[in-house]
Amino acid sequence: MNRMDLCGIWKFHGEDGVWREGTVPGCVHTDLFSIDEMFWEKNSEKCQFIENQNWEYVKEFQIDELLEGGELVFEGLDTYCDIYLND
Repeated sequence: MNRMDLCGIWKFHGEDGVWREGTVPGCVHTDLFSIDEMFWEKNSEKCQFIENQNWEYVKEFQIDELLEGGELVFEGLDTYCDIYLND
């Protein structure tokens, strides 16, 4: 079976619409932590918005070779998510 590793740099945004770079595997908490010191000392109050937003991660890749007799397997996705391929 053909296999394609999609780990690495992805783009993501929250409801503010600002695109940022994130790392997969990972999570929005660690991606935001690498951008800002939101978890330092009493800044945890600034992080409460994370749980109350939807987050979108996007990556472009060529899949033609993979789909010839292959399958898509997603490991480690969050409990609730939607997956879109080519819209």
